[in-house]
Parts: sequence; C-alpha cells; structure tokens
Amino acid sequence: MSARKPDEWMPLNVGHYLRDTTRLTRDQHGAYLLLLFAYWTNGGAIPADDSQLAATVKATRGEWRKLKPVLAPYFQERDGLWFNKRADLELVRARGFVERKSRAAKAGADARWDSKRNADALPTHCQSDAPLPLPIPEGEHTNASKGPLPENFPDQEARHWAEQHWLGKGRADLCTLMDEEVAKFRDYNIAGLRTSADWRATWRTWVRNAMDFSKAARNGAPPRGKAKILTILDEKN
Repeated sequence: MSARKPDEWMPLNVGHYLRDTTRLTRDQHGAYLLLLFAYWTNGGAIPADDSQLAATVKATRGEWRKLKPVLAPYFQERDGLWFNKRADLELVRARGFVERKSRAAKAGADARWDSKRNADALPTHCQSDAPLPLPIPEGEHTNASKGPLPENFPDQEARHWAEQHWLGKGRADLCTLMDEEVAKFRDYNIAGLRTSADWRATWRTWVRNAMDFSKAARNGAPPRGKAKILTILDEKN
C-alpha cells in the first residue's frame, strides 16, 4: 500500500451509505459504488467526462444519460473534475494511517538494529541465564495520569481521537498537521513545566481548540481566541 495512494482497501460505513442512498435503484447503487471505487483507486477526484464516467460504471452512453442526473448530486464538479467530500476525508485519514505505520516500522527497525549492536558490543562474561524482561502490554506504554507530561504522549490512542474529532468537524486539513500539533502541545507543556491531573483530558482540550490555533495571525496578533485558550489550559493545570 502506497502512502500517497492507499488503494488496497477502502472503508465503507454501511449505515451512512444506506442512509444517504435510500432512493437509489439496484443499477444506480452499482454505478455509484463503481464511481467510488474509481475515486479511491485514483487517489482523489475523477474527470467529469461523460465518456470516461460511462465506461467507469460499465454503461452505454444512453444508460449513462439516465444515471447521471441521479448520481451527479453525490459529487461536486470543479475545474472539470468530480469531487466527493466524504471520500476525500477518508483518503486523508488513510494516508495518515499509512504514514504512521511506515514511521513506526522504521523506528522499530532502528530500535532492533541498535539493540543488536549494543548486544554485540557487550563482553562475553556479562552474559547470564537471567530471564529476559517481559514486553510491555499493548496500551500500557504511556502513563497519561497525573504528573509531568509523559515522554511518549500523545500516544497512538490520543492521536486517533484527535483525527476522529477533526474529521467529524470537517477539518481534514488538521489531520495532515498531526505531528506539528503534537510538537506544539509538548513544547507548550514542557517549557512551562506544567503538570496535569489527566493528560488525556488536557490533550482533548488542545485538539478541540486546534481549529482556532490553526487560523493565521492577523496584523501580528495571535490567532483569535488563542491567548484566552492558553489561559484556560493554565488554570486547569
């Protein structure tokens, strides 16, 4: 699966799909799904060309003339292309998932290499029959409870919550800035030597306010509401 074009799988929320397509006939369902499949494998918008669209849904020109008025409202046409808002949001999320998996795999490979190199460097007499430490169970790598900010927080669970929140608010752009938001969150709390009774709650507050944080400053002033938000965060901590 490519990080740019994650075309090996496509999420389909059956409940939302059926809710939005109740009026479609069997043939219209088939045509719409073929358009969505083409959209996904293309990595985004598809040409708004009747010949290509008819070929995509396996229809004759005459059949497509009947299908198009029903299916066109599920897309927005701009600059000669058909766009689907929900598919675009899912593509952003899928690319972020692929990129994170790639970074995690690289980090794991680097860690294994460092571990092997360190082990090879140990003198023979240091070896023993002592049992190896058990691996840390999944989900227990980060203790996000009261105290200073944990080293590996926000963790994967916290990042996933942020993605779901931003996508639900129509801010897919923020999903592409996840690493930047994490860095800002950590810098802000570490530089101020802040503690929290619940770091996950503090992160959720930051995520909700990131939509204001991301707005460009005007006339050199901080983004609207940012100073107030930071004050609230300080008071909570």
